[in-house]
Amino acid sequence: MTGSEIHSNLIRKSKFGQSMKSGTYGVLCLFASLFVWSAELRADSVDIVIVVDSSASVGLVNFQMELDFAKALVMDQALPEDVRFALINYSDQIIAEFNLDTYGHPNHLPSVTSAIDSVPWLAGSSHQVLALEAAVQQLSTYSAGRPGLVILITDGAPNPVEFKICDDLGFVSNSLEQLRDMEVPLITIGVDFDAAAFGTYVDCLDEDDNGSEIFQAADFNGLSGILDALFSQCDIDEHVSGNVCLACPAGTTNEAGDDPTGGDTTCTAVLMCEGFAPPMDGDLPVRAKKNRVFPLKLQLFDYNGFVLTDVDLSAPPVVEVLFFGEDTSDHVDVSEQALSSGKGSEGNEFQLNDEDYWQFNLKSRNYSAGGRYLVTALSGDVDEYIIEPSCVASFVID
Repeated sequence: MTGSEIHSNLIRKSKFGQSMKSGTYGVLCLFASLFVWSAELRADSVDIVIVVDSSASVGLVNFQMELDFAKALVMDQALPEDVRFALINYSDQIIAEFNLDTYGHPNHLPSVTSAIDSVPWLAGSSHQVLALEAAVQQLSTYSAGRPGLVILITDGAPNPVEFKICDDLGFVSNSLEQLRDMEVPLITIGVDFDAAAFGTYVDCLDEDDNGSEIFQAADFNGLSGILDALFSQCDIDEHVSGNVCLACPAGTTNEAGDDPTGGDTTCTAVLMCEGFAPPMDGDLPVRAKKNRVFPLKLQLFDYNGFVLTDVDLSAPPVVEVLFFGEDTSDHVDVSEQALSSGKGSEGNEFQLNDEDYWQFNLKSRNYSAGGRYLVTALSGDVDEYIIEPSCVASFVID
């Protein structure tokens, strides 16, 4: 299986509640929540509880793939030297195959992998909440004061459903609440999941701010793809310097998920726009007489609140106009504040005026279809800066 085939089997659930099929750069580092929380958490030590699904629906062959995933994880060279593992094997039986402190401090990793080799497939049903309870018990008993992480693999809905960890109706188990109170992220890997069951019992697992993530693999072969991506990407809001992922400075971002081995990268400035100046500043769309020009004026501010001009930016912002809908019932007439048709701008770039406002004079005659139009100021070069929040306005054509 090639790298692209592996990645095509993976889906990562975004923080905005959407599922995104992942390409090579779309598969975020599974340990983003661990290794890019902060510089303190990235460096020294970690306790990882691996929770493997041993239910009947998994089958012996697929269960072995889970164990192979666990062994490869244990031996990954990117982990801190001071790392400890526990493994919870669950079906309708819940077995702590070994504890975080079973193989020393730090763990003797060959002993850990040898122990994983002897973990049996249990068959039976799927008591997920009890498995998570066992993981929480590991951390509360053996991991005081150390960063922790739980990795849960599951191939379907809890069976029976009373053993759910959470659901889409707002139920949250005590075990999940405890994990969140401990500020330990939960990495959930859903394999070959029915879409409805995934939405009901899995989407709810990362609704916190602790760095929890959800991954969906089309089959158990996808576990190897997750391992391939484990340490290959920096997190968003990081850049590469000397093959190391470093946090972007305040007021900048990096959304590419850079490969630390691919050379140094930079962060992009995040500029703020507080809205267009009058007459394009209202909540309602504006309207003017035919062949008038809408003056779009804005200022861009950096993280420290300083106004940025053409001295600071090599690429001026640009205007984007999208047809927004047919409703023209509510609007504000700005004919008195609109410009004459001869003052319209060419191209799509804003120009800096004498008052340090970026200005674009939008010609209404360029738009003939009746309805609303959405106007947005965008970055002229996303490698130099992005605008967040941006300036947005709308106008109507009758």
